Amino acid sequence: MEGQGAIETQDRTVNSRFKVLQSLDCSDTGRKAGTWYSALPPLCQCTTGLSPADYFGRTLVKYLPDSITVGVINVAVGGCDIRLFDKDVYQNYDSTFNEEWYLSKVRMYNWNPRKHLMDLVRLAQKDGVIKGILLHQGEANTGNTQWPNYVKKVYNDMLNELSLNADSVPLLSGEVVYTGVYSAMNPIIRTLPKTIPTAHVISAEGLVGDWAHFSSAGYRTLGMRYAAAMLPLLGSKAKVLEPEAYNFEAECSTVGGNWNEIHDVNASNTSYLTIKPGYNNTTEAPTDSTNVVYFDFTAKSDTTFFVYARLNCPTATSDSYWVKMNEGPFEYVDNLTTSVWKWLKLKRYTLKAGNHTFAIANGEQGAKLDKLFISNYDNVPAGMGDAAIRICNNTVYKVPGKIEAELFLDQNGIVTENTGDTGGGLSIGYIDANDWLEYAIDVASDTVYNATFRCASPNSTGGAVSILLDNVKVGTISFTNTGAWQTYKSFSKDIPLKVGKHILKLLVTTGGFNFNWFMFEKKNVSGIKDINEGGLFVFPNPTTGLLNIESNAFQYNTIDIIDCTGKTVYSKNVDPAKFISFNPYLQKGLYFLFLSNNTQTQQLKIIID
Repeated sequence: MEGQGAIETQDRTVNSRFKVLQSLDCSDTGRKAGTWYSALPPLCQCTTGLSPADYFGRTLVKYLPDSITVGVINVAVGGCDIRLFDKDVYQNYDSTFNEEWYLSKVRMYNWNPRKHLMDLVRLAQKDGVIKGILLHQGEANTGNTQWPNYVKKVYNDMLNELSLNADSVPLLSGEVVYTGVYSAMNPIIRTLPKTIPTAHVISAEGLVGDWAHFSSAGYRTLGMRYAAAMLPLLGSKAKVLEPEAYNFEAECSTVGGNWNEIHDVNASNTSYLTIKPGYNNTTEAPTDSTNVVYFDFTAKSDTTFFVYARLNCPTATSDSYWVKMNEGPFEYVDNLTTSVWKWLKLKRYTLKAGNHTFAIANGEQGAKLDKLFISNYDNVPAGMGDAAIRICNNTVYKVPGKIEAELFLDQNGIVTENTGDTGGGLSIGYIDANDWLEYAIDVASDTVYNATFRCASPNSTGGAVSILLDNVKVGTISFTNTGAWQTYKSFSKDIPLKVGKHILKLLVTTGGFNFNWFMFEKKNVSGIKDINEGGLFVFPNPTTGLLNIESNAFQYNTIDIIDCTGKTVYSKNVDPAKFISFNPYLQKGLYFLFLSNNTQTQQLKIIID
């Protein structure tokens, strides 16, 4: 419950009926411990971020009568074992990690976060009534089936000390990030009501995050889900409306033929649309679809949706568009002048759940359209906004070579997310059977290529993909369980490819995995091949330059490459890592690769082709 979400503009105002009892003295905000304040984040420690508690409280005051004030007390230690809050054994868990990042948090609470919390709760009882206990923890107890029993003791001890009744003070416990390294904890969290009848589990399904933490949007929705579970327990019949947000890259949508796509590094996906010269239109609604860009989405609820566009309209004579929703009439929207890329509201529409199409057409020539955002919450996006539903890419990739999975030409059923793999960036997730990805490739020669796919999956079924070249199947590759959603490993298979330009299609036959990148290299004909032994994987070998080293056993900290004359041509000290990718920029030839640590050295032959 500590919270690591970035605090954004929409989070910096709050209803005064939502309060926080400050848990620590914070000089930067001027807050004093033990004092009630309007609940502006951060609600936990002085420098933490957005947490589920933020939008739990905001949502309650939105739906409860105006006469009710909601207060929260947030005492949390990120990374802790739940037993740090057990009054009888907490001393055994105040140093679960010896690193200062953890110890400093426990030290803030005088090495006893539980006592700190209970002291604040007793203070709060002078001003109000305790109505529930929120819990968001489990990562440090992943896989421990005794966790529900640990929680039960913590919960019961708190109720007894405060003379509270479980029936009137329920426990709300949230799941962790589905795509993170701790996702295996969720099945255990879901069993909590079997041990604690007054416990309620808050689902995190579909919420975006990284290897361990939710995004800001994820924290907001999770907080709303906590509130949705709490409201009926307070006797409210209100229905909480979860945020729906649909982001579109203009150039990746259905674009009429009279639009130009222009490259701009300051535009999202480095491109924007502008109407071609000669199509200025300020007097009548468009009738020609070649002047229109269409955006399709499926609303999940009956409610009002707001349409924002990221625009750069430099003058008063180049700042207008025609817009419409579904089969309604086109409406002229003017006065959108902005000298830089900026999000501006175009319209609002009351819609029913189901399929809808928003259309934007040419107004004044010179107006620039980068991105579209449609949401049932009236919040202005920040920066370039969140990742779009579809990110198009017109790059033709050279084979042999490496291709990032998220840089596809087209796709079906795919969602991009932050990766926990070495190097960071984006990967592909939420992959199901019959989803597919397409890439434009230019193959150098007719031959068999060694295809390497970088994937992760906690599922026993792993995953599998059919590889098609111009819709003709040329091979398949399977991926085994890697242990977690963000534990990536490399899988290889020989695939024949034909020279020339093609559309490469990856058709998922077994879903349930994440996908970061793939690579094609010419199959070895030299007698030297990829090394895959004893937990050490060096590939491709031969290589045209890029060399990948994956080690699940031998932990090296020095890389040396020696040529056939005995001369050291490359040397690098590295932090011990399971995976490293680098280009030594060497001339073609045979080399000896030395991987060493303080006690061992492994020698391998490699070829630069």
